[in-house]
Amino acid sequence: AMTRLRESQLPTTARWTLAAAYQLAGVRDAAAALSNGAPVDPGAGFNEGTYPSVLRDQAMILLSAAIQSDYARGKPLAEKISKALVSKDWFDTHSLAYSLVAMSRLHEGEKAGKGVRYELFDGRAAARAISSDKSVDVLPLDRLGREGGRIRVRNPGDHRLYVTLAVKGVPAAGDEDDAAQGLQLDVVYLNGKGELLDVAKLAQGDEITAKVTLTNPGAARLENVALTQLAPSGWEIHNARWNGAGDRVQEGLDYQDVRDDRLYSYLALEPGQAKTVTARFTAAYPGRFYLPAITAEPMYDGTIHARVKGRWVAVERAL
Repeated sequence: AMTRLRESQLPTTARWTLAAAYQLAGVRDAAAALSNGAPVDPGAGFNEGTYPSVLRDQAMILLSAAIQSDYARGKPLAEKISKALVSKDWFDTHSLAYSLVAMSRLHEGEKAGKGVRYELFDGRAAARAISSDKSVDVLPLDRLGREGGRIRVRNPGDHRLYVTLAVKGVPAAGDEDDAAQGLQLDVVYLNGKGELLDVAKLAQGDEITAKVTLTNPGAARLENVALTQLAPSGWEIHNARWNGAGDRVQEGLDYQDVRDDRLYSYLALEPGQAKTVTARFTAAYPGRFYLPAITAEPMYDGTIHARVKGRWVAVERAL
């Protein structure tokens, strides 16, 4: 089968991948014949069903080059991939996974030095000398605290190090803001009769229907849009699958994940298109609870997003 495939006209990435398969099978002359004349530019013409990207195909070619110990052509490609990974561009997980696997294989094959060594100053009295036998070292900056501070990293070795600072958090309850950038999100709440409902004050047992409408105001199609809705602790989510609906999802959705306390809905929006996602709840437990923000964004492009801020809601005990 590999020989028949080898005799056909293959795209660049497929050609490199087949060469790597021959190399792993021990047929090195066939591997060399395939890869020696192959360009390292993957070119265009992607199958849209495989989450394609230039980065993904560059990483596939780099992985094949590393398997064949072709470091001369692999290093320039690794530099391109490295620049892409540290840029502010957004990539899908397929591309990122291939990139990390390829870079790791190249590093292992080159034997460019095991582990990392660096000096870090993060608010302590003196800088710390840190070493690790792993290629990636992750260190929490717990000394900085909420007020932040200055961080300094020094590389005392002769191998290049890459430093990434990651900051992640969730706003405190009530501190979110409404937001809309490239995507519009609106929500209305209805009671059991289909009338508008103010959820700030509910009676135990009240039925709530949330209708969330997402609109694409732009001129480009938005794919893999993820809508996240979290229920307050005093509300229970109605899961239609418990009533014999099976795995059916609402019309217009690609998929919906219904959990005990949240719903994840996934969809695509054409330019100017609007879709409404309906969710049902019951005010089950008395008390005061926080209704978290509703958020939506394409999974692989965080520059486009929308958010409706959270609010406090109350459920009064039934008499």
